Amino acid sequence: MLWPCFACKQQNGWYQHGDQFHRRGQRDQTFAPRFDSCNAAALLLQLPRCQRYQATTFYKCPILGDDPEFFCLRANRKNVTAAQRDFPEVPRLTNAQNELLDLLDVLLPDPRFCYSMQLDRGDLQLLNNYVVTHSRTNFEDHDDPKLKRHLLRLWLSLPQGQRLPPLWKEYFGDIEAGSVRGGVRGSNITDEFLSYEARQAKRLGMTLMPF
Repeated sequence: MLWPCFACKQQNGWYQHGDQFHRRGQRDQTFAPRFDSCNAAALLLQLPRCQRYQATTFYKCPILGDDPEFFCLRANRKNVTAAQRDFPEVPRLTNAQNELLDLLDVLLPDPRFCYSMQLDRGDLQLLNNYVVTHSRTNFEDHDDPKLKRHLLRLWLSLPQGQRLPPLWKEYFGDIEAGSVRGGVRGSNITDEFLSYEARQAKRLGMTLMPF
């Protein structure tokens, strides 16, 4: 039986960060300004909103974190592009910011920094979303519903999870170490699930801010 497979790519943010400044010739502040990113879930209407967003349509978040002790990087150009396209109230990107995003598009798939692997049936992949960027190649699925790809994605919040940068608070809400955060809050969450989430957070000594 043939199962649809695809290559999954992970990129090391530490090395990309260093190479970015090496290519530009100096450590500049292009990473520092907060990029206005479209809240993609809100943009796509009926999909569940991400994180703690209930009424807003875009948020501000720098690519590089500003925490002096913990390295953090998150790059999602499609959301930045969507915000620029669909919301006139969002400040326009500068030439330097556009150049930076173009450079990231070159660096992210660079084989010096990017590790590619193939996910087959039964494989499990664990990643730190705050240090590793990730993507996948295209794939062709089966026409038979019984053979179609079935991929489960799970966001895990860990008791030993790191603190997030102060400038990421607008998006994540709770940025303290060991807090419950991340993932997509669907519209069909049950009271049973919310009760389980609260019990687990208490049991593990984690903070859980109300959504």
